[in-house]
Amino acid sequence: MKEQKYSILISLIIVIVSLSLAIIIKYYSGVKSLFQYPDFIIDCLLGIFTGAFLTLLISIINYRLYRKKEIIEFYNFVNQTILSIVPTIYPFIRNAERNPDYEIELILAIHNNLLNNLHMHIDGFSFIFPTPRLGKVITDVRNILFDVYGKTININKLVSQYKFGLIKFEQLDEQIKDLFTVLRNYDGDQALVNLLTEMHSKISVYGKLKVTHSKTIKFN
Repeated sequence: MKEQKYSILISLIIVIVSLSLAIIIKYYSGVKSLFQYPDFIIDCLLGIFTGAFLTLLISIINYRLYRKKEIIEFYNFVNQTILSIVPTIYPFIRNAERNPDYEIELILAIHNNLLNNLHMHIDGFSFIFPTPRLGKVITDVRNILFDVYGKTININKLVSQYKFGLIKFEQLDEQIKDLFTVLRNYDGDQALVNLLTEMHSKISVYGKLKVTHSKTIKFN
């Protein structure tokens, strides 16, 4: 993405400079008289202008393609995250007995998913084609998932300590319960799955993705 942005900027500068110089030499006699072969100079500048203009068009097309690819990858990552969180909600809905080993397994799956994908940086939302709503929803999703990721990192560390007998299970269980509380009631009264599903749909709308919009999964 950065390479495409630099290519667009450089091509745009060359287009403006070469065309401006050609016009100045062509229509300002004082400047034209400075050159022994002004028509040749003008032809050269117009040739540079044509090449830079074609490069500019190609760079803009490539920029939009790469940008769309990044948005789709982030969209799929959010979807995968939602699917990894959903199983943590079911036991509380159905009043099932707790299974600590399974809970740890689910949390580590969430942790690994975030570890492998949360580094994504969607660039360029204010460059050439501003999409502030898309940029905001992606920033909000990243902030939420970084919050969850911080908690899973701590639990992952405590799991290792527990397996080596360095801490009691109660210490680990306290952090597990805290994470599950956040997942069930993020920001007070909304299940995180519901919130992420809504944002997931907004990404597809604001990013103009041709996908079937997901419906909000309601967990009370």
